[in-house]
Amino acid sequence: SVIDMLQPRLASDYGGGVLNVLGSDMVHTGLQCLFGILTTTAKPVSSALVQCASPGMPAGLTYLELASHGSSTVSTASPADTRMPFFVHVAPEVTAISPISGDPDGGTLVTVLGAHYVNSIELGCAFGTVSPVAAAWLEHSEMQCVSPARVLGSPEVRVTNNGIQFEGAEE
Repeated sequence: SVIDMLQPRLASDYGGGVLNVLGSDMVHTGLQCLFGILTTTAKPVSSALVQCASPGMPAGLTYLELASHGSSTVSTASPADTRMPFFVHVAPEVTAISPISGDPDGGTLVTVLGAHYVNSIELGCAFGTVSPVAAAWLEHSEMQCVSPARVLGSPEVRVTNNGIQFEGAEE
């Protein structure tokens, strides 16, 4: 078995996200996801995809390994490295947005202030229940998104560093 890719390559420090491990010949019974000393159960989806729930972990660089019955059974494409690296980030926060309303046809440039924004291609905003939109990273505490059409009222603005886990303003 070979691990080719991990999506997303970022996980929140509070856990709860799903990591897609892509590769070949990935169907094993009793497969587990190892995050250092932390372990979660792997969910085989197909011979090319296994899903791992990310546990809560400290922020920083960490590694994912797949193992069966306590021994490593899957390696990355590079034989010298049997672990797939990824980055655990502090969950993003929203403290303010400006402006607080915009054109119902969309197109309003919204500045989102907060903390722990990561400059990544997965950085984004969600406006209420409307699908997420890409964001422009300005600094660790500021990003900008263009509002989509058909957002009625003043919907909650939520942000993501990895395109999957979203955080909104603290109530």
